Amino acid sequence: MTEIIVALNYNDYYTNLNLIGELENLINIYKIGIQTPYKDDLTIELRNLNKKIFWDFKYYDIDSTIKAAVLQAEDQGIDFLTVHSHCIESAMAVRKQVKILEVYSLSNAYTTFAPSFKTDGLISYRDDAKDFKKYYPNLIYVTPGVRLSNHSIDDHVRPTTIAQAKYS
Repeated sequence: MTEIIVALNYNDYYTNLNLIGELENLINIYKIGIQTPYKDDLTIELRNLNKKIFWDFKYYDIDSTIKAAVLQAEDQGIDFLTVHSHCIESAMAVRKQVKILEVYSLSNAYTTFAPSFKTDGLISYRDDAKDFKKYYPNLIYVTPGVRLSNHSIDDHVRPTTIAQAKYS
């Protein structure tokens, strides 16, 4: 099943909160990124609404720090957490409920690392996901850089429309 994940990327807490309110009956998963202000407050709001929470923090650090970050996500009731390919083993070693999504490439570059596939899912471009699904059908695939066709692509080098993401 394909689900839409809405990014809470506004610089204002109340704008993000209003977006959640407008989409409350339509969207079940919300992404909180590194740049999102008031991460903790938004996490509490989403948890109170029984929404799934995706922390897109792209963790990349030493083993003990990765393990501590995953345990913090567990304590906060986070559903999805992004971790860099080089840190997957540390993250998977301590996770219980949170789904670890592997980041093997950033959306502003064409260069990639080889995914480990030792994770719950991948942050994967639509074309890559089509290929990976043949061999790893049970992973969760999240397509980054999804934009409405008439919106800015920001610094994404491989932006994707909603239709393209849905059928990848």
